[in-house]
Amino acid sequence: RAATHMQRAFHVAASQLGHAHAPTPAEETAGLGPQAAMAVGTVLHRVLERAVLGADTTEELARWRPRLEEWLRGAVSEAQLGPALERAEALLEGLGSNGLFARLLELRSDVLARELAVLLPASGDEGPVGYISGTIDLLYRDPATGEVVVCDYKTDLVEGAAEIAARAAAYVSQGAVYVEAVRGALQLDSAPRFELWFLHAGEVVRS
Repeated sequence: RAATHMQRAFHVAASQLGHAHAPTPAEETAGLGPQAAMAVGTVLHRVLERAVLGADTTEELARWRPRLEEWLRGAVSEAQLGPALERAEALLEGLGSNGLFARLLELRSDVLARELAVLLPASGDEGPVGYISGTIDLLYRDPATGEVVVCDYKTDLVEGAAEIAARAAAYVSQGAVYVEAVRGALQLDSAPRFELWFLHAGEVVRS
């Protein structure tokens, strides 16, 4: 039992929990390696973190487009820079047409935090023995219900209900960590709602 305990990691990132998956046809076509795909996700998260809430959608997207190559250069290989930039630009353009960027900007009065660091102690006989860490992309209060919402952005190239549902199921463990962290920190009577914003598909999955 002691040997088993010693083999467990001391720390695990919430984003590492339970979401191994095979690439979708769209992801295979994009031809991005894991490092480049992660870099694309990072720059899109950076845009959504720094965007001026309440701004005009078209103007705000145009303001960030020139920064994509700057942020990607050095984060990916020269061979992957072209495909990564193309993918990042497509995601940014898609945000302007699928409504998710406008939705974020409209939440200006209800946003509680963006890119909020969280830390939870480990528990149970599986997983890390020390702690779990992570970052909540967006925390806001639903203007219609007053409910606290934990939101996580995903740049997965998923299309259609089946692919989206499969990816959403893979992120359940990650979402549970964030929800528990917010419930405890804010001393809520009930768990906050968890949302996955699929930036490519323009879909929001709630749980």
